[in-house]
Amino acid sequence: MEIVACTDHGFIMPTGVMIQSVCVNNIDSHVSFHIIGDESITEKDKEDLKSVVNKIANKDIFFHIVDGNKFGDLPALDNTYVTKATYYRLELARLLPNSVDKVLYLDGDIIVRKSLDDLWNLDISKYALAAVPDQSEAIFEEENYLKVEHWHGYFNAGVMLVNLKYWKERNLRKDYYNFIQNYPDRIRLRDQDVLNYVLNEKKLLIPIRYNFTGGWLLKSRKIDTEKYKDQIDDAIKDPVIVHYTPGEKPWTTYCRQPYKALFLKYKSQTIWKGTPLIENRPLKLRISKFFSGILRKFKLMPEIPYGKEYIPGLKQLE
Repeated sequence: MEIVACTDHGFIMPTGVMIQSVCVNNIDSHVSFHIIGDESITEKDKEDLKSVVNKIANKDIFFHIVDGNKFGDLPALDNTYVTKATYYRLELARLLPNSVDKVLYLDGDIIVRKSLDDLWNLDISKYALAAVPDQSEAIFEEENYLKVEHWHGYFNAGVMLVNLKYWKERNLRKDYYNFIQNYPDRIRLRDQDVLNYVLNEKKLLIPIRYNFTGGWLLKSRKIDTEKYKDQIDDAIKDPVIVHYTPGEKPWTTYCRQPYKALFLKYKSQTIWKGTPLIENRPLKLRISKFFSGILRKFKLMPEIPYGKEYIPGLKQLE
């Protein structure tokens, strides 16, 4: 099994926790991890990631370094949570060894809960990739800002089973950069938009349990819930992969995502177990929360229900 992650120095810890979850839940599989990163990755970063992989038999890790300066001017990089490393996914066919014909791409903000064998063994010989519908699919269908003539669904690029042989034979990398050059004004969600445009008719949509993002847990969802009802119910009960999308990063203090404890469980199994969570709230908000907490303690302010924006009755995941 060949697994790829794209990262930079700022995302090393989450990526290491993701790798830990893969290793623990795929103990008998021979897995090679390919880390695509830029010059910001230090030798210590590499050693830290190696320390995760080296604890478990039949696991290898390889590093592929790109020149990050070449990606700084690409569209829609004005987001706090997303860096230019997201565009490194477009380079998979160029950077990985010629002997690798298929890879499973995983974002660093992911926890794998189960064996990946069934996903890995999917037949995608006729497709460029297999991926899960995005939680906001309805928005893309209604707005169609990518200006796709015949819409075939919008997928989330955080988990992709990629047919690299297909990418190479059709020189899809050229198509990706042609779209970026010709239509930068259409791009909102960076390389995910690029991939969805170019691969609109070349993808296989797979069950949501393979990329269960927080948006599926919200009371108000931007998607046809009836269309995906069975998949959503199945994923809530037993997701294979949990994906923490922007605004719900579990390594930050202000994350209220119901499955935050799942990330902390695997973090505690790594060299980052003692690393404190990142304070991601502005100072003004922290001061306000401090004083409101005192008032609530003495019942001078009403309590705020935890996770009130999420579906009620959610159980913690093991």
